[in-house]
Amino acid sequence: MGGLCKKRVSDSQESHVSQIYISTEPHQLPIIYREEYNVHFGGIEKLHPFDAAKWGHIFQYLKDADIVNENTVTKPNEVQQEDLLLAHTARYLKSLKWSWNVALIAEIPPLMFVPNFLVQASYLRPMRFQTGGSILAGKLALERGWAINLGGGFHHCSRDKGGGFCPYADITLLVQFLFQYEHQRVKSAMIVDLDAHQAVILMNSNDSHWSLQSIAWLSCLTVSCKVLATHFARMCFFLTHFSFPFLGKWL
Repeated sequence: MGGLCKKRVSDSQESHVSQIYISTEPHQLPIIYREEYNVHFGGIEKLHPFDAAKWGHIFQYLKDADIVNENTVTKPNEVQQEDLLLAHTARYLKSLKWSWNVALIAEIPPLMFVPNFLVQASYLRPMRFQTGGSILAGKLALERGWAINLGGGFHHCSRDKGGGFCPYADITLLVQFLFQYEHQRVKSAMIVDLDAHQAVILMNSNDSHWSLQSIAWLSCLTVSCKVLATHFARMCFFLTHFSFPFLGKWL
């Protein structure tokens, strides 16, 4: 894992220095993943139709194909409360301390009976690591020309409301970090969502720092998508956050 590339989130006296934008070593690929992405909750996670360990399965597929390994993958840091405030209200983040609210977001009703410290450790913490990976993908895409976060893509989460297994607005945060820290190179962004149903992130633009009109054809293309490989390859990739800044010249 590369060294830290700290960024100051606020200019106030008690400003938070984000540790999301880490630097990477030359041998590391801009493929982002860490074991903590996976949700393990004593079997409760199996009540949801999603495979809560699918990110680990994808990584294993890539390892088996000799595309990436433990030494070449980029491992992100966990996003912190102060980072999340770039896209979320303090009230919403506080609401995640109530298990019943998280149960609604995760769509796993039994979670409402689980102590919140367990919910934080087993579900929300993995989601925070994935969110950190999405934000980092934006930085690495500018540096390397491409980046893939094997997790994230939480397109059902807006500024003050989560849902659909999406507790954090990682796509919004990815763009917000680019606007704040790479504003000389990234002036606007386009999000292309190829999932099979409508997302919330752009439909509720009044709850976001940036409006639908600001998401234009320019320097950063972020794609949150599902790609099903052919039966011949016998692989299923859930690849999120392809970022291709070089496409700006054609858009």
